[in-house]
Amino acid sequence: MNIDSYDVVVVGSGLTGGWAAKTLTEGGARVLLLDAGSELTLNNDIPEDSNGELVAPTDPSVPVIQAHQPIQSKHRECTDCNRHLFVNDFDHPYETPSERPFFWIRGRQVGGRSLTWAGLTLRYSDLDFQAPKLDSYGQAWPFTYKELDPFYTKVEQFMGVYGNQDGIAVVPDGAFLSAKEMSRAESFFKKVIEGAWAERRVIIGRGIERRPRDISDTTTHYWPAFSSQASTLKAAFATGRLTLRSNCIVEQLLADPTSDLVTHIVVVDRTSLARTAIPCPLVVLCASTLESTRILLNSSTDIYQGGLGNSSGVVGKYLMDHPTISVEGIVPGFPLPTLPFGGPHSIYIPRFRNLGQHQQMFLRGYGIWGGIQRQFKGWHNFPNPEFGLYASCEMLPESKNHVYLSPTLRDRYGIPVLHIDCSYSSNEFALAEDALTSMREMVSLAGFEITNERSLTVPGLFVHEVGTIRMGSDPKTSALSPFNQSWDIPNLFVTDGSCFVSCGSQNPSLTMMAITARTCQFILKEVGRGNRFDRR
Repeated sequence: MNIDSYDVVVVGSGLTGGWAAKTLTEGGARVLLLDAGSELTLNNDIPEDSNGELVAPTDPSVPVIQAHQPIQSKHRECTDCNRHLFVNDFDHPYETPSERPFFWIRGRQVGGRSLTWAGLTLRYSDLDFQAPKLDSYGQAWPFTYKELDPFYTKVEQFMGVYGNQDGIAVVPDGAFLSAKEMSRAESFFKKVIEGAWAERRVIIGRGIERRPRDISDTTTHYWPAFSSQASTLKAAFATGRLTLRSNCIVEQLLADPTSDLVTHIVVVDRTSLARTAIPCPLVVLCASTLESTRILLNSSTDIYQGGLGNSSGVVGKYLMDHPTISVEGIVPGFPLPTLPFGGPHSIYIPRFRNLGQHQQMFLRGYGIWGGIQRQFKGWHNFPNPEFGLYASCEMLPESKNHVYLSPTLRDRYGIPVLHIDCSYSSNEFALAEDALTSMREMVSLAGFEITNERSLTVPGLFVHEVGTIRMGSDPKTSALSPFNQSWDIPNLFVTDGSCFVSCGSQNPSLTMMAITARTCQFILKEVGRGNRFDRR
């Protein structure tokens, strides 16, 4: 393949890779998109019902899942009907300390996990980006909310996000379509909670509709509306400047030691296992938090022995996920549920702890999402509840939560696997305990009955893993610049969740996409000014 036939190589076609491909091709760049998975077809690979939603999960205990996906099946979306959207755990192993498990939930197909994410889209605020100014813990992000705001808007307008203008600083309002409705029980719950606690707000969820919008034909299969295939990749292909190579596993990046530039990407053909070195002028890594980190760690050189672009020593460190604790139960006095659950079809209680100066015996806070008197369709791991509240807690960035390459274990493609060492600190346990107390008191005041409480999730299970190639303002303490460019490797950018400095309590997907759009606009502007990214 001739290096002159494209301008940028994007690795990964999920939520961030799709946005990179869309932004760059619409800006005139010729893009080669590499994905480790295969291309899917609607009729054969995407199970749907007439509303354009993935078919609800059924029974996770079927023998094929037990045999091949013991880790993937722990996630509520992995079932006998869509298990092909999750990896075979034995083909894709990794290591953890026996006393500190981590559940790495993955999908290897074009579109990645955009085919299985819930679609809940919440903005971060300066309470997240500039948190150390309030509590003196950790490192601030290298930009402010104001700088990311227009890119949040760009993503929301393109994807179609439903929500209200609620005027809550911790979850800023966005460019929303008309909000979905609350169930009767949720409206009652809102009135009770907001009447009792001035600082606690109950709002309708903000998110992307699962079914395609403005489609009258309900007999035809469609890609889920929130997937890359139905949105960003579709737009990128329409430019005529996107080339997709599927079944193309990136093993490592090769850099020229004299120029510190990535010159080639070594890929493994998923079917033949043949290795090829693809020349590349500029690389945008969007392979997912841990896969992008594995690629850099496996691309070490004599100069960067701890991983390519790792002069700071932070690559692989500061892994975070969202610890989650929940309560479920029954709602006396209300009719059977008729409204769906998930994405915008749910309620959300934004963070209400530590909003000003540090106030609690712990740092940061949590948000609570859930549903009351809704159809919890397919939640196979527990009986259908009449309500469920799920507190998503912020995990502090700590260097002890880290990953590195296994010295002995390889996957079926001969690539070193990750050793993942991640555990919660006393702060996460304190957050979870406070969240459980808060949910209990709110449910009790509303007159609901708790029938089940779920303990803190194992790290990784919430599938919000971020960190490990963090951005910053100082090359001594970060791997990436404020525009996600490697401090060390001028033609390398990383825009997936690995660039996160902290994780907030909100779902990270919208922020990942906004950061990617911002970075790719920066690339286009710099190229327009004559910058070839061939020097630091």
